[in-house]
Amino acid sequence: MILLDVLPEPSDSPMAGPLGFVVATVLLALPVMHLAFVVYGTLRTMMAVRPVPDHPVRSQVPMVSMIVPACNEESTLEAATRAKLTAQYPNLEIILVDDRSTDQTGKIADRLAAQDPRVRAVHVTELPEGWLGKVHALHRGTMEAKGEWLLYCDADVHLSPSVLRRVVAEAEARSLDYVSVIPRLRSGPFWRDVAFATMVRVILLLGRGWQVRSGDVRAAAGSGVFGLVRRSAYAQTQGFEHLRMEVVDDAAFAQMMKRAGARCEVFLGKDDATLDFYPTLRDLMHGLEKNAYGGLGGYNLLRHLAVVMVMLAIEVGPWLALFVPQGRVLAGLVILLLAATQGLLAHWMGQSIPRAIVPSLGAFLMIAILARGGYLVETRGYIEWRGTRYPLDLLRANRRLVP
Repeated sequence: MILLDVLPEPSDSPMAGPLGFVVATVLLALPVMHLAFVVYGTLRTMMAVRPVPDHPVRSQVPMVSMIVPACNEESTLEAATRAKLTAQYPNLEIILVDDRSTDQTGKIADRLAAQDPRVRAVHVTELPEGWLGKVHALHRGTMEAKGEWLLYCDADVHLSPSVLRRVVAEAEARSLDYVSVIPRLRSGPFWRDVAFATMVRVILLLGRGWQVRSGDVRAAAGSGVFGLVRRSAYAQTQGFEHLRMEVVDDAAFAQMMKRAGARCEVFLGKDDATLDFYPTLRDLMHGLEKNAYGGLGGYNLLRHLAVVMVMLAIEVGPWLALFVPQGRVLAGLVILLLAATQGLLAHWMGQSIPRAIVPSLGAFLMIAILARGGYLVETRGYIEWRGTRYPLDLLRANRRLVP
């Protein structure tokens, strides 16, 4: 408890009396409740979400259509697609949807298609009115697909050779309709990694992976990294046309599947799916501009500010309570246990543990990023994604995600 020993003695402080108990209670009530949920949710997630089990190799397997939307992905598309082509799966087609790219993405897709008959390139040159670019690319790829199973996978994701075979076999054995995989995010710059630790904690706990099998629509694990859906189950939904203006499309897609009665599952894929998710802190800041405001606040400024203020109270409270005699020990425990829980999650996901256990720094970064993103989107009146601006009023009117 070195952290506690460096603080001044409080014997002459007005906080030494009953007032100190009141102040400590106010500062620590929310952080303690949050910590309890974090510990509970972390342990439940780790127990419920397991690695993809192995199955014997079968000679006859259903066809899988892997749909890969790509916009200006010239630096990642070829290497990631070649990794996908190592799949130990004999009945696979990969549909590369070039979404209005202005770099070499389209040419790379054409070259890959010419070299391997499993690959097809589809080029989107114009975006129809009333569609987000990525959602339209997913819709277009789905229309082109021939498979009994549809796998939605981002252009920069690297998959292990066996993961598709194992996931399909498990889905067939258990009559699952929608399966997502939690990836390993490769380590990067220090500031980005410490912010990631908080982001991962928030996303995993809000997603409530331990309830994915339940009927609760809000507990849905959607993934643009690896989202495998049975085509017949997808046909029971309203499809991507229903999500055409939904920025948080992966989570909304999972909720749509659950609403249609699909049997869902999520697996840990730290050894099976990897990617560089926002290479720098600046990339993370710009990336969250487009989806954090809709995902957390539903494009409502007051609601978004309320979320940010609650997060700030959770993180600042324990540090302020360190200066209150009656709250000092509990505050120190809250800070240390929250950092330790993030370290446990990082170990579970195969990420950097030392950067995950830096107390509160990543949380303060994320709070600043979220506050900045909400402010910018609200004042601009639009989001910009893949080179297209989408008015905020249109996004609000077509929002599908249930918070």
